[in-house]
Amino acid sequence: MTGTLLLDAGMCCATVWTAYFIPGVVIGTAGLAAAGAASPLYSAMTKHQRAKLALQIVQLSQELMAER
Repeated sequence: MTGTLLLDAGMCCATVWTAYFIPGVVIGTAGLAAAGAASPLYSAMTKHQRAKLALQIVQLSQELMAER
């Protein structure tokens, strides 16, 4: 979300205020990089959390099945 906001702010600076064209390009590029890194970062974090919780989920499932 922050990457998208930076990208939008950079585009606004580059197109609306011509005096801020170069800073707008720099801000927009930083926002583009952050937005592009968000999906792989989210996938890596989700994969890590799933692996971390998998054993506990299996144990709880076995406990529930044993109660029947």
